[in-house]
Formats: sequence, C-alpha cells, structure tokens
Amino acid sequence: MYRTMLSILLATLTATFSARAQELVYQDAEGVIRWTKNKQEVALFGANYCLPSACDYRAAGYVGGDRKQMIGEDLDHFRRMGWDALRLCFWGDWENSDRDGNLVANDHLDLLDYLIAEANERHIYMLLSPIVTYSSQWPDAQADTTNTGFAKHYPKHTLQTDPKAIAAQENYLRQLLAHRNPYTGRQLKDEPNILFIELINEPTQHPDNLPAMVSYIDRMVGAVRGAGCQKLTFYNVSQDFRVASAIRQSAVQGSTYAWYPTALNAGRRYEGNGLLLVDRYEQMLDPLLAGKSKIVYEFDSPDMDSGYMLPAMTREFRRGGIQFAAMFSYDMLRTAPYNLGWQTHFLNMVYTPSKAVSGMIAAEVMRRVPRGRHYGYYPENNRFGEFRVSYDEELSELDADTLFYYSNDTRTAPRSPAKLRHIAGVGSSPVVSYEGMGIYFLDKLADGSWQVEIYPDIVEVDDPFKMPNLHKPVCRSEYNERRMEIRVPGLNVARTFLPGIYRFKDNRLVSEEKLPQEEFYAAGPPKDTLSLLSGLDDWWKIRHTRTFRSPEVSFRPVPIGLIPAVKLSVKDLSPKPEYQFPCDATFSQYIGEKTRSITNLKALKLRAHGVDGTDKAVCLVVDSQGRAYGAVVDLSPRMGDILIPVSSLRPMKAAMLPQDWPGVNPYWYPLSSEETAAAGDGINWKDIQYVQVSLRDELYPIDQLKDKGVVVERIDLLR
Repeated sequence: MYRTMLSILLATLTATFSARAQELVYQDAEGVIRWTKNKQEVALFGANYCLPSACDYRAAGYVGGDRKQMIGEDLDHFRRMGWDALRLCFWGDWENSDRDGNLVANDHLDLLDYLIAEANERHIYMLLSPIVTYSSQWPDAQADTTNTGFAKHYPKHTLQTDPKAIAAQENYLRQLLAHRNPYTGRQLKDEPNILFIELINEPTQHPDNLPAMVSYIDRMVGAVRGAGCQKLTFYNVSQDFRVASAIRQSAVQGSTYAWYPTALNAGRRYEGNGLLLVDRYEQMLDPLLAGKSKIVYEFDSPDMDSGYMLPAMTREFRRGGIQFAAMFSYDMLRTAPYNLGWQTHFLNMVYTPSKAVSGMIAAEVMRRVPRGRHYGYYPENNRFGEFRVSYDEELSELDADTLFYYSNDTRTAPRSPAKLRHIAGVGSSPVVSYEGMGIYFLDKLADGSWQVEIYPDIVEVDDPFKMPNLHKPVCRSEYNERRMEIRVPGLNVARTFLPGIYRFKDNRLVSEEKLPQEEFYAAGPPKDTLSLLSGLDDWWKIRHTRTFRSPEVSFRPVPIGLIPAVKLSVKDLSPKPEYQFPCDATFSQYIGEKTRSITNLKALKLRAHGVDGTDKAVCLVVDSQGRAYGAVVDLSPRMGDILIPVSSLRPMKAAMLPQDWPGVNPYWYPLSSEETAAAGDGINWKDIQYVQVSLRDELYPIDQLKDKGVVVERIDLLR
C-alpha cells in the first residue's frame, strides 16, 4: 500500500515537473514573467489574428481566399515587421462546443491548429483566449442561427454565476486544452509557444459580489490545471477595475488590459491630436495587483491609420509593467483593400504602410523601454529614449545604432549611419529619398551587401472606417516605377524601382526577384469600374413602382453578410380586370452625374440573385429622352455576377418613375416602346440618366406569376 501511494506521488511529481520543464516562461516572486532558458524578462509585441473564427473567417470566404494560405502570408508579415506576439481570440464558446461545453471539431478548430503550428515555425508566442463571450455572428451574419456553443444558451452576464454555465466552461476548457493538434502532434496544453491562457474575454464583472468572482476565477484556473496545463493564467481587469481585489485573492497569475483611447466605431476617420489621449493609464499601477503579471490583450487607436499612436501607447504600457501587448486586430492581406475584418480597426503591413511602420516601432518600444520607466507627460514625452512621436508630422521614428525606422517623411539624420543594418520607412529621410507611397525595407546582409524590398504604392480611395463593403475598396495598390536614392555607408544608388526585392553588392545590382504574393499586389482591388448602384447609402433615393391599380410591389434594403443590397418583390403578376397599369415591378436609380464623361464601355455587370425561384429579370438604362436599352438576364438562386455586353443591349420599354398622382401619365416612357434608336454602340452613354431593374409578367409562364423577387447588390459599368 505504501509503495503504491509512493509510486503515484512520484509519478504525479514527475509529470508536474516534466510539464513545467516544457514551459518557455515562468513567473518570478515579484510577478515578472521571465524566459526559462536565461531568466531574462519577457517583452513581446504583436496583434490579435482572428481568421479561424467569426467575422474574419467569413471575410476570408467573401474574397475567395485559401484560408491556410492566407495564414501563412499574414504571419510572414508579422515576422517581417519584427512582431513576436499573437493573441488567439477563438470563438469556441459559440462555434466549437455544445450546450454542455463538449468540444466540437470543425473547420474553425482545424484552422486554429494550423495557425498555432505556423506561428510556432516563425517563433511567434501566443496568448490563448478560448472564450470570447460576444456573438461570433456579429456584425454580418446575425440572422444565422446554426451556432451550437454554450454561449448561445447562457447569456454573458450569467457565465460567472449560473452553475450549469460554469460547468460547461470547465468542461470546454479541459477538452480544448487536451485536444491534440494534428499539425504538431501535441495537445494544446503542451504547445510550447502558447505562453498564456486568458480564462475568458471581457466577462461581465460582478464587483458587488467579490467572493463569487474569486470562486469563479479559481474554478476556471482549476479547469486549466485539471487538464494538466501549466501555462500562466490571466483574468480581465479593465472591464471593471473594481474587481482588482478579486484577482488579487484568486489563484490566477495575472491581469489583462485593453485600451481604445479614441473610442470605437465612429464610422469615419478620427480627427485631432491623439497623443493627448495616451498619456495616462494609471490603473495599471494599482497596488492591489502588485505581484501579478500584466499583459494587454487588445489595444488600438480606432478609426486612425496614422503613424504615431502605437509607439506612444506602448510607452505607457511599459510604464505600467506590461510584458505582452497585442493590438486588435491584424487585417488579412486579402481583405485589407476593403477593411472587411473590423470596421473601426485597420492595420496591414502593405495597405496601411505608415501604421505598419509605427507597429514596428512599437515592438521596439516594448523591447527597449525598461519596464516601469516614466517619461513624463505631453508634450515633454514626445521624445523618449531612442524614439520620437509627432502629431504635426504624423510621424513616429526610431533612431537606434543599427535600426532606423520612420512612419512618414522625416528630417532626422540617423545617429550612427555606419552602424545601420535595418531601415524601414514610408516617404523620405536623410538616408533615403523616395517618391512612392508604400512601405520599404533596407537590410544589410554583409559588408557592402544590402537588400532593398519595396512594396506597391497605396492609394486611398475612400474613408476606410465607413461600413465595410466587399465591392467598395477603401485603398488600392498600384505597381508604379518610382525613383529611390539611397545614401548609407556601403550602399549609394539612385535609380527607379518597381515593387520587388533587389540585392546590391558594392553598389552594383546583383539580383532581382518578385515580392511574395506579387500577383495579388499587382492586381490589387478592382479598378476606377463605374458603380451605378452599390451599398445602402442612397437606397432611399431609388424610385420604384407603387401599388395603385396594379400588382402589390415591395421594395426594401436587405443585408447580405457585410454587403448591403436591395430587394424588389411582387406577390402576383397575374393580370386583373381592375388594373389600370401593367403587371410590372421596377426600381430606378438616377445615374446622370456618373455617366456624363464616360467612354469605351464594354459591359454592364449586375450582381444579383432570384428569390423564390425567380429566374429572370430585366436590366436596362434610360436616356434623357426616355429611350431605353437593356436585356433579359438569367437569375441564379445564389448571389452572382451577370455580365451584359454593351453590344447585346436592345431597345426596351422602361417604366416612367416616379409615377404621378392621380395616375395621368402612361406607365411606360412613350419613346421606350418604339424601336427608335440603334442598339449597342449606338447608345449615347453621356446622355444616359437612369438604370432600372424590372420583374414583368411577360418574362414568366402564365402559371408562374406568383411570388417573384430579385435581390440586387450592385450594378457596375465596365470599361
């Protein structure tokens, strides 16, 4: 009996020490996170990356991306920017569990596994947040009810108090951490680069019942430990700073913080000096949390893509003792032209070049500014150590011995030109003069040997913080030949460059290669296409057939994921004796201001689908004289693009909208009923004033005239 008990104890201790030996970090007696191998302090910087779940998962599908390929190319950008931190914000509580918290394996979990494996290969370290609490269907799929997770059944405010909800969370945590990653062969609890577990994302806090909070936190920590996981555990404090004492009394090892100094979701770009808003985060210095570790799970300067905020915020994080910071959220390369992921956030290495360089500088702030160091308040703290930020110049910069980074034009001359090994910038500086509008990197490979990496020009075409729309790019990449003059020891060249990777030896070009994913950058989002109808901004201006001595017509806006659209429907197109007007339903949009200067048009493109089996509709344009040209189009039950060559347009009848009162005018434009104009190229596009879509009784068999409808997302003219 004694030997058996001793064997069990020894086995338990061996397993515990073995598990702890696998961990790459530990927490010292003062609550400082240190690397196990050398006892140095941990200082990590990066971003949330959400492709496996929720709206980012769907956004990747909207652009037709190979999600695993997208993960690889985005994490390559992490490393190119010098980022080494990644927060895994995983909506498993909605998408990967059942009511009781049993783990459900599906594509979301597979992509999480793949993301972890790819991050491991790139030496990126992770914070896992497995319970998000907010609906994974927000904002673009709220009508979808297919989620099975326990968060669907237990409201957010009950997750800490309902015994069944707590049991479901414990079950889910144990099963997720025990899940074996097929790409690494390890259980998640043993993935070495997952350093931290945040028990729950942004919970509803209950500061009026601290004992219950302590009990809940301890049970969640117990679930993690019960799975054999020895990762450092963290609990949110910034949702309500009054819960600091509960965190102090609990078994959790650290607290997590968020910061959005410019608030969230303004729907437009923030204007003004943001540096005034990032001087003070005193709550990070709360003595109640002394001895607990501190990390920032989310932060950003929302509705801003300028290049000076992130380093200033990270400066304040270091004063507060933060050792890991992940901005929210990195935009996937293939969705970034539209800012599809999160409307109020926008950062991508290529498509937000200034903010990307500021993110590189912020990562160096995390590494180079001592934990606890205070540089005073604005404006004295605009210079701190090797760093500078400037609202007036929209600039942040790092001038260190071997590094020189700048997010906009700068007049600063690097302090040690001969020691420079890495330069990253946007615009020009005393060592690089550049005419382009994209990000570039210069890296010293050896004495006299340099690599120059130049990305495309980025042209903003709309405010990126408006409502996202897949068919409405906010920025565009352009492959332009640009002049660059480089003046650093070991490299002195002046020439034009296309985007690409160039290697020089003794000032002589020795090799040239394409950028990774060049085919995507070169293509960019669809081009200077003339949109006749897109989005809901102007839907209320659209005229449509009214119900008056005619079939009953409905016209209304409808959401399709992130894409707004309009729906035209009619209950019954069957003729009736009492009808004064034709059996037709039409909507009409004025486009005269858009067509006045167009030439060389090739086609109309209608993006639409039929409703309730509707397989045909009419799309036409009308000129200022009431002459109309169009075509009957075939509709699919699913949304798709329908191309109508200009050469195929024929004279057609068009509805005279709006209809007058009391119904004196004819329904059709008189000239549109007569074939009085040549078709196709004979159309005078500069005189076109309306685009119309119609459902007409003549399109359908006599026994199929009920419940007709069409949803139209977009109408474009293609040059």
